[in-house]
Amino acid sequence: MSNTRGLRSCPSRHTTVATALLLATACLAARRTRSRKTAALWRVAAPALSGLVASSRVYLGVHWATDVTAGFALGAAAALTFVTADLGYGMFLRARGKDSGFGGGPVVAVQSRRRRR
Repeated sequence: MSNTRGLRSCPSRHTTVATALLLATACLAARRTRSRKTAALWRVAAPALSGLVASSRVYLGVHWATDVTAGFALGAAAALTFVTADLGYGMFLRARGKDSGFGGGPVVAVQSRRRRR
């Protein structure tokens, strides 16, 4: 291993960030798309790309397999937390009678106010 940072390599930051970003984006995009094929593509492509990032870190010799496994687990937990919070916020808006857009995510609407004379 060509790790010059000592014990600070676990978990792999590249794998953590890539996994969190890709999985959260895939979950939100798959939920908001109308096509089942496109949703399936999002759900397959995100973990595959995250796996490529993880395997490249091991291949380049900058991390051990346990480092990228821990990074993947941490990134997946972060994505799960974000997606759960988004779902909860969408449920909160629907309970208050506000439109949360198609697919359940929050949508902010701007309303103009005019004074009537």
